[in-house]
Amino acid sequence: MLPDQQEYVRQFFELLIWDQPAKAEAAVADVLTNEAPELPVALRHAMGGLAPAADWNQLGFLLEDLKDMAANRGILSDLDDADEDNFDLDEPDGFFARIQAMLVDFGYDIWQWETGIDTFCAVFARTEDRDALEQLAMKLGLRAGNGALVCAAYL
Repeated sequence: MLPDQQEYVRQFFELLIWDQPAKAEAAVADVLTNEAPELPVALRHAMGGLAPAADWNQLGFLLEDLKDMAANRGILSDLDDADEDNFDLDEPDGFFARIQAMLVDFGYDIWQWETGIDTFCAVFARTEDRDALEQLAMKLGLRAGNGALVCAAYL
């Protein structure tokens, strides 16, 4: 990993794990010390439970994980009262767009992270960090294909 990329990794985790600085530092250390075949995989794995994932046909489980994560991180939103009836669980883009609509008025975004294996991964970020996170995603090669990180505001 190039030295600039190390700084980008640090900034990336500071934006995604803004509320837990020690966990952000641990994620940086994890990426820098563990060998992973691809940077996107290393970044996702370093996020641990803050980047829940589910198979394409189990979005209901992902919804529950996201609700739990939002509650644990103190993210207020309309997501608290959502249940599977609020979503078309067969349409992933619609699923993420609906969650985005429930978060954005409270200052948060949901980002869909492409895994390349029919599994959907998601992370929360503050809406105010959207532009900076987009720039870092581009610098880290997370913009197309396997590993792409896309804000649901654009779905």
